[in-house]
Amino acid sequence: MPGPRAKQNYRKKNERKVVSQGNAALGSTSSPTVPTSVINALDELSNDDWDKAAKVLCDHFELPGMSTASFQAILSADCPLDLTTRSGLKKVYHNFTHIYEQINDTYVAYEANELIRGGVVAIYVKMCADSILRNMLFHQEGLLEKIIALINKPSFRHLALRALTTITHHGGSDIRKEILPHAPVMIKLLQDFPDDLYAAELAISTIAHAVTCSMDEPQRPASKYVKVLQLSKLIPLVLGFLGKPGVSLPLLHHTLELFGHLTHHCPQDCLVFSDMIDFLIACIRSASMHSRFYALGAVVRLHSPKPEKIVGDPEDEKRRPSEARSSFSEW
Repeated sequence: MPGPRAKQNYRKKNERKVVSQGNAALGSTSSPTVPTSVINALDELSNDDWDKAAKVLCDHFELPGMSTASFQAILSADCPLDLTTRSGLKKVYHNFTHIYEQINDTYVAYEANELIRGGVVAIYVKMCADSILRNMLFHQEGLLEKIIALINKPSFRHLALRALTTITHHGGSDIRKEILPHAPVMIKLLQDFPDDLYAAELAISTIAHAVTCSMDEPQRPASKYVKVLQLSKLIPLVLGFLGKPGVSLPLLHHTLELFGHLTHHCPQDCLVFSDMIDFLIACIRSASMHSRFYALGAVVRLHSPKPEKIVGDPEDEKRRPSEARSSFSEW
């Protein structure tokens, strides 16, 4: 019959076993190692082929629903792990902490390797397509700083801006308020790269999404949110892109959205630029009914002391649906 000391030793042995099993389940805390085969596969890709880089790293991390093996399983098996399915999303939600630590540790360990850094950010862009994952990702310490730091690197510029556009497109007010202070970085990008229409499209889209957290509120926003937009620089820079050949529809639509937001609380700053008013008036003749009313609301707001009561303004309809609908019928 074992004595008290034998029982105590047996208990400690079992505790150590449980702890070791738990650590194994969570993954090793040592620096991650990316196999040479993975690095060679990344080297074979072009510098801007970040979607394929993300797939290579997803295969390495064995992320559910994101690796090539998972995509093949979707075609051949009856148990998909796709991120577009509820089961695939739940798998990522429940293991998010481990998955993020695995990816982030690799990013930190291979920070000098641009292909791995870009591939990791490309994975973040893929994950941001889901609203829950986007919010979970965004609240990880240092994620926004990682993305912003890549904007000034030529090979990462479009990738970083894609990430910001995806995050702000459906992100909540808190997320947009955290991104808005970084507007000067995107304004400088518009200034330094006047011929990069795709970067301009993404940067203008991100700013247009971000300003909704302050400009769409009934009360005047805090001065820091207006100051950070540098309107005396931003508005003429955006107008300069409108006249360039090859300008895209998303750039035009987000320019209208941005200018419409600015007329809520910064009409005097907008009235200085006659080209901005001309653009808004031209949009009143758009084939899109929504664009017509949006532009009309913006033009009237520039001269109205109470912009929230503009007849037929879509922004007014969102704030007071019943009142706005009756105004539409009368108008």
